[in-house]
Amino acid sequence: MKEVPSIVIGVAKRPKEGISESGDTVELVERPRGGFSVILVDGQGSGAAAKRTSHHIVNRAAALIAEGARDGAVVRAVHDALYALRDGRVSATLTLLSVDVEAETLLVSQGGSVPVVLKVTDEDTMHVLEGTERPLGVHVRVRPKVTHLPLRRNQVVVACTDGVMQAGKRLGQPPFGPQGIADCLRQLNSGFEAQKLAETILEKAVAADMGRARDDMTVVVLGICTTASQGVVRKLYFECPF
Repeated sequence: MKEVPSIVIGVAKRPKEGISESGDTVELVERPRGGFSVILVDGQGSGAAAKRTSHHIVNRAAALIAEGARDGAVVRAVHDALYALRDGRVSATLTLLSVDVEAETLLVSQGGSVPVVLKVTDEDTMHVLEGTERPLGVHVRVRPKVTHLPLRRNQVVVACTDGVMQAGKRLGQPPFGPQGIADCLRQLNSGFEAQKLAETILEKAVAADMGRARDDMTVVVLGICTTASQGVVRKLYFECPF
């Protein structure tokens, strides 16, 4: 075995307390010229209607990425489709995290106000990428925010839905927000486990809501780290209670 740079992804999600189905949807897509994209969509509201909205957007985005569309164009296209389908009456937020191996770039595309937190694990610096003022689907024109970062080892990006970011706020407490995520990231080293980190952030967000999630919650962790591997085996772990 030798140490090689690897893309690691972890996802943890749960629905709003008392609701059986989450309005958040996550999808992983392989990019046609190398790399992967993670699509995270939060449909307006909770339950089955919100799920239909987010699932519809994710499917369209995944198809466009697979065809080679650029990330900014993908966000614009799914906005236009949602606006046309629901006549501007239904909103959604979208965060698209992409590792473009060919361009050696990490891209963060945001359609909506939910921020994304970035850290280089062997440095103290934390970056918060603020989103856009307008969500998808309710305005004629939406300009997504696309951040290009050089691909390097020991990077970790955390994207969440607003249920995580706003945890605690409805109880009159300071929202969990980027600060809560930053507190989790400060304990990282270069050998972190993406799935464990995603689950930890979700647990702390639910705790901020006094153990009862006031909204759908989803955490996506994407990292570039060094792992001991033969260099040819890809792994994917999935667990979904039903």
